[in-house]
Amino acid sequence: MVLGPTSSRFRSSWTDAYVRTVTALTNVEQVAEVRRPELVSNLLRQVAARSSSELVVADLARELAVDEGTVRAYLQILDTLYLTRLVPAWTSSHTNRSKRRSVGHILDSALGCHLLGIDSSELARFDSRWMGPLLESFVVGEVAKQISWAQRPTTLHHYRDRDQREVGIVLERGQNVVGVEIKATSSPTSGHAKHLVYLRERLGDRFRNGVVLHTGTHRLQLGDRISAVPVSTLWGT
Repeated sequence: MVLGPTSSRFRSSWTDAYVRTVTALTNVEQVAEVRRPELVSNLLRQVAARSSSELVVADLARELAVDEGTVRAYLQILDTLYLTRLVPAWTSSHTNRSKRRSVGHILDSALGCHLLGIDSSELARFDSRWMGPLLESFVVGEVAKQISWAQRPTTLHHYRDRDQREVGIVLERGQNVVGVEIKATSSPTSGHAKHLVYLRERLGDRFRNGVVLHTGTHRLQLGDRISAVPVSTLWGT
């Protein structure tokens, strides 16, 4: 897509062909037995519309008119095909009001935009409802790739609790925890780190660092062990 023409028509056609190819029965059957192959692409669109949100299997089943077991199986297929990622919930004895649903992410933000029918100009609008969720999904995909080659095993989770506190990424290595928030703003403030502060206070020394990733260019200290850094830091700039 990057090397081809810049027209929206070309990009739309290319992405349609990509989805058809990846979700084709011959490819899907390599990872699982599939009785209704058309559900794979339909479920992918549903995940795109809910990217960065908790996935409620019952809602997806109702939307697609299938049973919940089928939805769970097909979600695993999308994960295996590297189209989506299900990030499990994180909890500890210090944060026992956490929820337990996974958060779903579409890993290719360009694919997500195509499935949602939005273009770059709409995504860039200050009031875009999709910029925040797709940015978070993009970051989750980048972080997941980087921890895959970490020297020590590192797990990736999310944190959400019944009091509406949310941390998009919780990385855990042994007893050490790092929290990452993703904000579609170029002007981060201490308010964007309030849920990281909550984790820090509850976890004490286990909390090693908190990071607010933002769309700006500057770095800012937001408190003890909590800082704001550009999203571009993920690839070293």
